[in-house]
Amino acid sequence: MSIKTIKQLKEQGMKYTIIDGETYFLVEDVKKNEDYLIVDLTQVIHKNGIDIIHEKYIHELSDFDKMIKRTLKKED
Repeated sequence: MSIKTIKQLKEQGMKYTIIDGETYFLVEDVKKNEDYLIVDLTQVIHKNGIDIIHEKYIHELSDFDKMIKRTLKKED
């Protein structure tokens, strides 16, 4: 994920924490933004009863993926 996107997620109010200098996002918040994010949920870490995921496992959908997703939603 690009630094710009990480900054945008933080600015949107997505909850995160920093552990040993690395940024981790709360899985609960990430799932709320599934419309434009791809997340590798096999990489979830359970820390003190909270599910978190490292920023490197969160990616923004490509423009093509966003277009396909919008098209499929119209058909529903």
